[in-house]
Amino acid sequence: EPINDPLAGIDLPAGCQKLDGRSALGFVRTRATPRADLDRMINQREFMSALLHRAASPAVLLNPLRWYPTAHAATGALTVNTDDHIWDLARLAWALRGDVTTTTVPIGEFTGSDSGSVVVWNREAAQQLFGALASDSPVPQDVLDAADPGP
Repeated sequence: EPINDPLAGIDLPAGCQKLDGRSALGFVRTRATPRADLDRMINQREFMSALLHRAASPAVLLNPLRWYPTAHAATGALTVNTDDHIWDLARLAWALRGDVTTTTVPIGEFTGSDSGSVVVWNREAAQQLFGALASDSPVPQDVLDAADPGP
């Protein structure tokens, strides 16, 4: 769908886009869509997926003039342990190139309040999600399905 958001500084036509930094920032910040923050969340995941895909591409990894600035920027954007090395970030990037699952807290309902629209978590599915994360266990598929806000 096209997105026109003067507050975010974007006027994007429908379809796949190749964005510069300013437009990408507007894309991940915009709330000018039918589902506002829920669409914003999806846009942010799409952006991160495209960014990681590009950063892990041979065009970046095989060219020191590209991978060094990319790795340097990543170290400035991430908090790392004092014992970590640049190769730890490279291994992380390599691990993220495969089949990565992203999710959010499952949504139970939409309601209203004096402050405006409110999204309420699905309490049971949220407890299962946080329990799986706390125990470093796989998140059950039904919890992932419940967390997908869909279009």
